[in-house]
Amino acid sequence: MTKGASMLNVVFRSKLYRTVAFRRMPIVALAATVVVAAGAASAGAAGPKRETLRFYQVGGQAQFYNAAGKKIDLNPPATLPKPGDSFDEVDVDYPGTPKHHALHWTATDHLTCTFTDHNTGLCNSQIAIGGSLLLSNNFRMKFGPSNAPVPINEATGVFSGMHGALTDEDLPKSNNATLVIHLS
Repeated sequence: MTKGASMLNVVFRSKLYRTVAFRRMPIVALAATVVVAAGAASAGAAGPKRETLRFYQVGGQAQFYNAAGKKIDLNPPATLPKPGDSFDEVDVDYPGTPKHHALHWTATDHLTCTFTDHNTGLCNSQIAIGGSLLLSNNFRMKFGPSNAPVPINEATGVFSGMHGALTDEDLPKSNNATLVIHLS
């Protein structure tokens, strides 16, 4: 793990995001953090071996497609996907928790899955944080009330060389979730 990735975590988890000055200049603060993180990463400075990032994930609209790629209207559990159907979803992620999170989002994520049966899919996911990506490639996901950890098997930028897992816990009565990323 690089010191740069640790710097990102410090900003995400600190109370800095609650200050008035940070609320007024989130893009400048994020850009400065990414520049500092990139500089530390290129300097090869060693930091802690483990990193945990927490986000309040605000769900975007999921779009379902049939096996031919045509948009379809599914409304689980009333109507369920068939093998070969797929979906795409893009979310925005705010550092922190549902009760205590940044005013502005600083990351985005994308999930796409092709269903192998009505509640299981072969999936790929990308999380963009600053100029870096965390990738989960070709993993099986069983959809339901609790999802198993998703492996992070590739990373770029300040997270280059890191691996780990992410978990998300759906929040009741919303399309939102708590997203926790463990890296090493």
